[in-house]
Amino acid sequence: MLVGRRLAIGALRSAVDGAVGGAGGVVLLAGEAGMGKTALASEAVAYAKARGAETMWGTCWEGDGAPGFWPWIQVVRALATEGGDAGEGVLAELTGVTEERGGGVLGDESAIRFRTYDMASTYVRRRAAQRPLVVVLDDLHWADVSSLRLLVFLARQLHDTAALVIGTYRDVEVMVSDHPARPLLAELAGQAELIRLPGLTADEVGELIEKVCGERPQAPLIQAVHDRTAGNPFFAQQIARLLAAQGVPLDRALVAGVPPAVGDVVARRLARLPGTVVDLLAVASVVGRRFPIATVAAPPAHQPRRRCRSPTVPSAPPSWSVTNPATSGSAMICSARSSTTGCRPPGGRRFTSRWPG
Repeated sequence: MLVGRRLAIGALRSAVDGAVGGAGGVVLLAGEAGMGKTALASEAVAYAKARGAETMWGTCWEGDGAPGFWPWIQVVRALATEGGDAGEGVLAELTGVTEERGGGVLGDESAIRFRTYDMASTYVRRRAAQRPLVVVLDDLHWADVSSLRLLVFLARQLHDTAALVIGTYRDVEVMVSDHPARPLLAELAGQAELIRLPGLTADEVGELIEKVCGERPQAPLIQAVHDRTAGNPFFAQQIARLLAAQGVPLDRALVAGVPPAVGDVVARRLARLPGTVVDLLAVASVVGRRFPIATVAAPPAHQPRRRCRSPTVPSAPPSWSVTNPATSGSAMICSARSSTTGCRPPGGRRFTSRWPG
């Protein structure tokens, strides 16, 4: 369900129009999980089809076992079903089953990589010369390095081509210093149009609730959902479904509880953090949105029986204050963590549906 995003939709349609007119390029959609990146890409694909463009979709794989160039393999495989021998040759190159590699002929590895990039990019340009082409590469934060290098290589050659590549990625995950995609996406951003997706406004959250529930919510309810989700469209939609499931008019519905799908997203984000950081966030999530650092750094009055360590933070002047993480669902931490690890914040109480601030 796509609500708001007028500027992003306009930018994507302009990029499609440019590609159809022979001035292609790369557009990157960046935002945390649930911000609507894939929905926006789907809207752009629908618009491109209406403009007569050919569209292809490649999705990166989170788990192990995927071959190098996996999103590109999906794209070329789909194009090859309609495009003859050239596509099959590029597909063989991407999958590493060309005659040269299979026969064990030695060569400079960098030269082999360059040949692969050149073959793939030349194939994309030739296909776009026959009919405008829009390619979506979804979830680039899970892409292998070879796929990203090919995208960087291709981006330099699309300005005079009727081809547009739309890439989506979670910038919050890529910002981790040791993330393999970080330097390549940073390099790519210099050659692409980068669209960062913030949370929806309160009015847009109200529109989303109305679409889900079939009833216009009152301002206090809109604000409560907006505060709870920071405007994350996926989180807001899930809470709207909880409201609808209560079976009462919205002016009597309660904003309480954490939808399972939202808890899963938050729990996955917490799993990437050190245990001491998660402990600190668990305390912060029930203290409030703003607080002195000493409030969450102080040890609990007694040590609860739980499987996680006490929070520790670097020493800081008492005058410091911290704003709770400005990421959607930060105050759902306790519920998400309790459901996955059984840990409780200091004091031993389980907080599952309270929202601070």
